[in-house]
Amino acid sequence: MVCVDTDPGPVIPASDAAVFYETLEDGRPFPAAFHVGQELAGYRKLLELAGSVEHIVPGHDVAVMERYPEVLDGIAWRVDLPPIR
Repeated sequence: MVCVDTDPGPVIPASDAAVFYETLEDGRPFPAAFHVGQELAGYRKLLELAGSVEHIVPGHDVAVMERYPEVLDGIAWRVDLPPIR
């Protein structure tokens, strides 16, 4: 895991540690989790490091494109800025 310091606070690109916002926010493991206990422990560690879900960027969630400002027409979003929603 990498924690990046930004002006609004730390940002963690979670990659496969948190696939979707929904599973992270609801505290539910990803349906294909190999070891549920380890996955939930990973969620707790992400939240401990980031301070809140809004500083975590899930690895495969299209909601990232709705939550962060777009900077390059459908190609890039600024996850180092505060979420817009």
